[in-house]
Amino acid sequence: LGGLVAFGGYYAFRQTSSPVSRPVKLYGGRWDELGVFSPDSKKMAYSEWVDVNRNGELDESEIDKTYLRIIDVKTKKKSERLAEVAIAHGYANWNSDNKIYFRYVKGKLGDSTVYISRINPDGTGLKHLAKIENCYGGAGLNLVSPKGDRIVFGTSQREDILQPYIWIVDTSGKNIKKIGKGVAVSFSYDGTKIAFERREDTNKNGVMENKDISQIFEYDLETEKEKQLTFRGSNFQPYYLPNGEIIYHHDEVIEEKADFMKTKIHVMNADGSNTRRLTKKELNGYEQIKAISPDRRYLIFVTRDGQNYLMETATSELKKLGSRIDYFEVSFSPDSKKIAHVKLYRNYRKDIYVRNIK
Repeated sequence: LGGLVAFGGYYAFRQTSSPVSRPVKLYGGRWDELGVFSPDSKKMAYSEWVDVNRNGELDESEIDKTYLRIIDVKTKKKSERLAEVAIAHGYANWNSDNKIYFRYVKGKLGDSTVYISRINPDGTGLKHLAKIENCYGGAGLNLVSPKGDRIVFGTSQREDILQPYIWIVDTSGKNIKKIGKGVAVSFSYDGTKIAFERREDTNKNGVMENKDISQIFEYDLETEKEKQLTFRGSNFQPYYLPNGEIIYHHDEVIEEKADFMKTKIHVMNADGSNTRRLTKKELNGYEQIKAISPDRRYLIFVTRDGQNYLMETATSELKKLGSRIDYFEVSFSPDSKKIAHVKLYRNYRKDIYVRNIK
């Protein structure tokens, strides 16, 4: 979730015979970023950055403030501002309990307090579930477990801003725990484990340097034990499949540096064995996953030439979607039947579409 408002737009879904439906304009704005669907996919929650008043004049009291709003996909009716939230897509979740969980960062960069909060869609019931002080800033991580009973979030610390800490807290606000350093967290389907990536920033002599090399780890939330799953090359951004297998990115490492131009999508067994490439067709340069459907049937990725593809994970069958700017940001609906995507323009205008998958 995230967003700024003025010339772009949100779009709703219209059924057609085409595999990808045509969009219908839902909301106009500038700096709009991708919102999150409600559990029934009938509404979207998004954040609105309002630094100008209705006359288009700069409102200094609103600079750098972002507000949570809800829009009905069918009626196009918008809610009032519900709460101040953190900027950027992916920092909010509309949970199965019909509550919206979001992150709010208070203070300045380098000395911030991170709040994990929840609110009802009608604006009532605002509650802060977790509060972490003395942070460099919030990390791009806010994930609700499959059962809807736990939230994972991240905070950047002053001593190591490249290695955020992973935290977990019950949706009741109890049992907050710092798990360790890492990013790109994925819950297992039963919600008992998380997989994540952790950077390696020391060379063979133990000297710190930015090598852009990561490995994938798994943490068992019941036994509180951690194990490393990958060891060769650089591996990052894991996603659990229903059968326990894990989809991830793999880079070759040359002279202790990761080669991002050769990133490919791989899959491995739950214990890290039987690693193999998931994409069968040789494409142009790297492959970067942008979104994966909740049922894990589909994923969307982009290649070096800026082409976006929809891939069926079971068969590796590919379908070309559009360019990088047409699918600048992407997300799936909870039922995995629709995709929402952002089209980016040179003046930073963003139009947001919702389309179906057949």
